[in-house]
Amino acid sequence: MKKISLCLGIALAVLAMACKKEQPVSVSISEPLIPAVVLAGTYWQLNEQGLMQPELPATQGEYVLVYLNTDKDYPDTVAETRRGQANTSDQEQHDYIHVFSDSEHWVRAETLALGAKPAVLLDESPVSATEPESPEQLAKSESLIPANTIIAVHHSGILIDYLKVTYIANGAMQTGYILNPHPHFSTSADDAKAVLLYNQAQATENTEEKKLLLDSALALNLSPPLQKTIQAARTALEPPPKPKAKTNVSYETVQLPKLKGSLSKGRYSVNINELMSGGTSDPFNK
Repeated sequence: MKKISLCLGIALAVLAMACKKEQPVSVSISEPLIPAVVLAGTYWQLNEQGLMQPELPATQGEYVLVYLNTDKDYPDTVAETRRGQANTSDQEQHDYIHVFSDSEHWVRAETLALGAKPAVLLDESPVSATEPESPEQLAKSESLIPANTIIAVHHSGILIDYLKVTYIANGAMQTGYILNPHPHFSTSADDAKAVLLYNQAQATENTEEKKLLLDSALALNLSPPLQKTIQAARTALEPPPKPKAKTNVSYETVQLPKLKGSLSKGRYSVNINELMSGGTSDPFNK
């Protein structure tokens, strides 16, 4: 009886170990609650070898929710993060944050703006790396965010005169402050899509591809300033119409025959109305 119990115990232990191996590498028990914006990069998944592997390109300006941190070793960290994680693409280690967008993904920490929502800056704006002392000081800043830039606007109930924003500049994420409210500022999803298409069109040398991208952007419901910008770019791709060829008109002098004797008004007068309407071609053939 003891042998049977021992064998049964070993079998159960082996079965438990096998089940444990089949479990996913990462099981999240937190909730996706933190609003965030993906500004660049790729969505990643954790494979069976415990490495991050690329899953699909991330859409710049996409709104996601971030899972809450449950790691007691990092009590001051808000988001669920895998630190110093190796991947299948390079030999370097990166920090990855767990996000939800239709399904679960991981994104590199340096490409994500936490506690923010996406927007499009339709006009260029002065920006300050630190909170300005006055709106006038900010207006004189030499640093500018270009027009038609996708930005992440951070939530802050303290600032009144400024908005804290994160954006891509020179290939890296930057955080700064712009005037609040900015006069040409859009939270439209169609505007964000159009800006991505417009930027793609600007980056390609193929004219026909440019036209297709700009036409796709113009098919969206756009804010007037963005509509004007993209329409101007599309119009510039069409060659100017050729001028119409001038018609050479020649004139010939016709000399009427000299008539002898006095003219009879009734017999030889010309009926202009009849002549113009295609009537009698010879006014003297009456």
